[in-house]
Amino acid sequence: MRPIICFTSFAAYPLFHPEYVAPHGGAEVELFFLAKKFAEKKNTVHMVVGDLGQPKIETVENVRLWRGIPIQQSTVLFGIMRTLSLFRTWKDINADIYLVKGAGWITFQLALFCTLYKKKYIMKTSHKKNIDLSLKKKPYHAFYRWALTRADAVIVQNKEDIGIIQQNYHIAAKVIKNYHPIPPPRKPASPGTPLMLVWVGRITSIKRPHLFLDLAKKFPEHVFRMIGFISDTALWQKIKKESERIPNLTIITNEPHHKMDQHYQQASLLVSTSSLEGFPNTFIEAMKWGVPIASLSVNPDQCITKHALGIVGNDDLEYFANQLKTLIENPKMIHQYGKNAYHYASKEFGENIIHQWNDLFGATTKNYPTVHTI
Repeated sequence: MRPIICFTSFAAYPLFHPEYVAPHGGAEVELFFLAKKFAEKKNTVHMVVGDLGQPKIETVENVRLWRGIPIQQSTVLFGIMRTLSLFRTWKDINADIYLVKGAGWITFQLALFCTLYKKKYIMKTSHKKNIDLSLKKKPYHAFYRWALTRADAVIVQNKEDIGIIQQNYHIAAKVIKNYHPIPPPRKPASPGTPLMLVWVGRITSIKRPHLFLDLAKKFPEHVFRMIGFISDTALWQKIKKESERIPNLTIITNEPHHKMDQHYQQASLLVSTSSLEGFPNTFIEAMKWGVPIASLSVNPDQCITKHALGIVGNDDLEYFANQLKTLIENPKMIHQYGKNAYHYASKEFGENIIHQWNDLFGATTKNYPTVHTI
């Protein structure tokens, strides 16, 4: 008998309903794809999403969506009401397995619910910051640490993170990479098509979007496109003001996810300026369209260099700019990196990921421990 699965992702609702505009990131995108895929495979799938004024319960693409709580509230009273409301919703769903991605109060709340009601619960990290002890400064850190120990499985995004979570939290974790549906290979760009360098991500300090603007200034003869989701309003105002002086740069904000594929299909390179990531969904989204990665810093498990998926700047902007110049002047190299990227995405992030989740769900519901505290 297939297990009943419940995902909780408050910012995921606009992925099911693009007419709703609200910020979301890679964590929501992955759970959106997983929920749809398992529903497609005849599993009973529920997802608790944020309250954007939608119906309390609805079904979209065979995924049962439950209206949770408003995404942005912070009072103590609201926190108590929110917890009670979530518990009622999770209890009504009565799933076999509950899954959440990322760190925060929600992880603790779900762990507490599953402990009290003897339900299985899986936590997947969304970022290295979930496990690198930077959360020690947060008021919920002790609760989050406890929540990790209560999980029937803790999933991380790359092999490096296994060592980090073992050292910092004494948790034995398992790697399951992010799932994405893989399209057929895209057609090669027509000769003479201008190069387009694309940046995709949240406008927040850890993504360092200002460095993409610096690169656009260094290469005024090439087209730069930033697709940003506004998380930090003050930073966005600075980026917006500076971008007005860069004629080869276009910025698109809060683009619905269903329109993102068209940007990747037009891209020559995906540029990443992030200082820290797990395994960015933007990398996968680019690679599945045969777009090479040009990353200033992030190189999960050394995959970019190991599998020739693009270039890495070792967090040195001048060195990175020189690498980028060499790559731009060599279209054949861009094409080869793109072929490698598509092959890698097809192998690492496609249907095999669903098989890994199936195995984990089966083991978890049979009460076989998949992870444990050390």
